[in-house]
Amino acid sequence: MSCHLSNLGNADAINPPGAKVRLAELWPMTINPVFMLGALSLNGRQFLTLISQNDEIPPEAVAAFQAKLDRQFHSLMQAC
Repeated sequence: MSCHLSNLGNADAINPPGAKVRLAELWPMTINPVFMLGALSLNGRQFLTLISQNDEIPPEAVAAFQAKLDRQFHSLMQAC
């Protein structure tokens, strides 16, 4: 299984200064049948979404990947 990363970067431009209504969360997604991590930042927060097609990738494979990714993030946080 391969995984692709799409980094949309800083999305703060969607919230103009002085706006009465501001977007608080933005979760990337795709309709492509790929296994992908979508990343962006908004309002000083980093959003990371695991995107997969249920009919293309078995849920067990997604869960295993997510568990491994969580362990890697945990390991990185311990190193800081």
